[in-house]
Amino acid sequence: MKLRVQYYPTADRTKLSKFEFFVKFKYVMFPELADEFPVPFKLETIAPMNKDYDDEENVYFEVEIERPYGNLDEIIVAVRNAGATEEDQGYELRELNDAASIKQITWDIEPRPISAEMQKERDQQEENENREREQKARETQIKLEEEKARLRAEQQQIIMK
Repeated sequence: MKLRVQYYPTADRTKLSKFEFFVKFKYVMFPELADEFPVPFKLETIAPMNKDYDDEENVYFEVEIERPYGNLDEIIVAVRNAGATEEDQGYELRELNDAASIKQITWDIEPRPISAEMQKERDQQEENENREREQKARETQIKLEEEKARLRAEQQQIIMK
């Protein structure tokens, strides 16, 4: 599956060059894929975002990450001072979790992942719905046949009179 995250900041372009943007997310691979992908993926991933421009020359930051099918939680955009090293004060990532910033974050997953367990539940639900429909159809068919039999009996009585 491919996760694509975009962040469209509202800040002045000159200020944006002072920062590096990252996406943080928690990921858990579906258990049924463990044999196919034996290398465990980190629970929490931090990936740098690339700066780009849209058609109207607006700045945005984007990253695409591929993972085996699984669950994603807490997709967060974070920022730190550009070029900061571990010893510097601005090295720690600061999450952009205020309401205005969250509105500027878009993300999408293609194709939508579904675990074997979730698929099993969906299949069971569909099977139950089909059984109910079939039962209603049988009941309706029985009622129709009873009505036909009643009408035939009435017609025969009218003919015999």
